[in-house]
Amino acid sequence: MKPKKEICNFILRCFLLVAGLFVLALGIALSAKSGLGVSPVSSTAYVLSLVFPPSMGTFNNLMNLLYMLLQFILLGRSIGGYAPMLNAPGSVVWYVVNPYRPWSLDIEHVDKILAEILGVSHIQLDKLRILGNPNLGPDTEASDVISGAEKLNKMISPYKPIDFFCAREELANELNDHLPGLLFPICLYLTYEWVEK
Repeated sequence: MKPKKEICNFILRCFLLVAGLFVLALGIALSAKSGLGVSPVSSTAYVLSLVFPPSMGTFNNLMNLLYMLLQFILLGRSIGGYAPMLNAPGSVVWYVVNPYRPWSLDIEHVDKILAEILGVSHIQLDKLRILGNPNLGPDTEASDVISGAEKLNKMISPYKPIDFFCAREELANELNDHLPGLLFPICLYLTYEWVEK
């Protein structure tokens, strides 16, 4: 049984949450009524209030509760529910490491992030496979891939083998026999309009 202090603390937090939602809804309603407009997040509630009888504040509270529910469902901790499938015989989980990103610059960063992921997902370490992805985006050259792959190999291989390295298929001929492991050529299909090729 939970101590009385924990129960009181939980009730207080729930009350503050509901009060905060009402204050938020009031601010949005005042903004809409004064003609200042509404934010994109509140636009759904505003349109629904124009079509259906409940007020914008009611719809806004319902939308915020929906957002909170979705956030609860989609948070990283929910991946732990998939642990039985991820740890089943024959399953493999790939951990992609790019040595040019801030969260994987050195083994301490890789270990910290990986420990957090494994902690919430409950994935067994023997199911985890490492995939090296040394790239700097669309401007990546073969020399970037080679130096990044060598850095990854020195950094990670003493602890866990790297199964293969990814690189754009246009670089495959330049990379053959220059990587410390297998090459997996990939095509870049997803591009952003603000990134020039």
